[in-house]
Amino acid sequence: MSIQRSIFYTFLAQAPTLVLYFVASTLMTNVLGDEGRGAFALLQNLVVYLMMILGFNFGLGLMYHTARSGGDQRVAVGMATSAFLLNIVVVPLVLSAIVLFDGPRGIFFPGKLAHGTYYAYVLISVLMGQVITFIAAIVQGMKLFHILNRMSILTAALSCSGFGMVWLLRDGIPPAHVLPLALGITLFGVCAQAVIWAVIYVRRIGLPPLPTRDWSVIKPFMSFALVGYFVNIINLVNYRFDIWVVDQYAGTAKLGLYAVAVGVGQLFFNMPEPLSRVVQPYLYADENDSMMRRFKVIARLNFTSVALLCAFTAIIAPWLLPWLFGEAFAGSVTALRVLLPGIVFACAYKLLAVVLTQRGLLRFNLYGAITAAITTVALDLVLIPRMGILGAAAASTIAYLAILTVTCLVIRLRLKVPVADLFLLRPSDLGSLRSMFQKQPSAP
Repeated sequence: MSIQRSIFYTFLAQAPTLVLYFVASTLMTNVLGDEGRGAFALLQNLVVYLMMILGFNFGLGLMYHTARSGGDQRVAVGMATSAFLLNIVVVPLVLSAIVLFDGPRGIFFPGKLAHGTYYAYVLISVLMGQVITFIAAIVQGMKLFHILNRMSILTAALSCSGFGMVWLLRDGIPPAHVLPLALGITLFGVCAQAVIWAVIYVRRIGLPPLPTRDWSVIKPFMSFALVGYFVNIINLVNYRFDIWVVDQYAGTAKLGLYAVAVGVGQLFFNMPEPLSRVVQPYLYADENDSMMRRFKVIARLNFTSVALLCAFTAIIAPWLLPWLFGEAFAGSVTALRVLLPGIVFACAYKLLAVVLTQRGLLRFNLYGAITAAITTVALDLVLIPRMGILGAAAASTIAYLAILTVTCLVIRLRLKVPVADLFLLRPSDLGSLRSMFQKQPSAP
């Protein structure tokens, strides 16, 4: 399937996916309230951290090697199997270390979250999440975007259906059971996705999941994956560090307000997803100039559309957030407005970083991530104790600008691409986009 058709269908899938996720998030927040929403954010934060730290960036490595090999999945399957078998042992050990010591447990499982039910939730979520990530990465490298698109819609539909049911029955649910029920719905969705992805693996890939022992295969794979791994680990500081600082200095209720601002803002993180998902395997497999020209148009579309939607959201936020989540969340409005420029910067970086990877400049993504992480930690520790969630939002926006600035400097100085070519849509782009989306594609 051509890149135009792939983007066309992925955009078609993105619209219902975003709507369903938005409805699910709104219903969940209404059911949980500010304190429950904060507790939910803490647990999800830990799941994301453990998946990233113990996943070794294999998702990108699996997709990259599958795309570069023309769809050959043998190396990817062997490496994914090795990583998963390792994590079956390592994830329980890491969680045990957190739970057995008062300091880490107080940070990651504070108060009522220090319970076996929540430990099990994190453990199962991480392992099932890795199954999903590894198989989806191989499927992406094979350019089977119709599978990815359908699974995106299904995932959002599961979440929306589950939280919709809880919202309808909310009056009969004891308050103490609301958070466990919300987590149970989320965990059910993750497990259901993992089962479906396993079926897809059997039908589309079908290779025996045997671990790789050949060092000549492992070494180049790890050399590529580990640089991106450190980038992602450091970026997690940029995206998640403020959650724990807000909780420590402002409390779980304020964290709930901040989580809503972050959640609404991060809905826009999904906008570059159709573009990034499709562009990556094509870029990695094709290095000619025509591909780069198309990428510039896509980058301009990405930045312009996200910027316009974020500006519109900032205008209507004082009415939108209380209407969606209740008056208790009116305190999220200013934090969201401060955060939205950072969301625009982060969405631009998410797509532009793909070019540095394709051109063998992944180390510069690492340098940018380090710059942003230092900025995040310093500003969070200075601003959050003084300004609360507004300080957290300001620190995030400045950090996102820092990493985008480093990326743009590398693109300009090393790749000799004018930065002005990457942001605002031009009248000449309209014809390219019209031909892309008006083209009559065959069914995927």
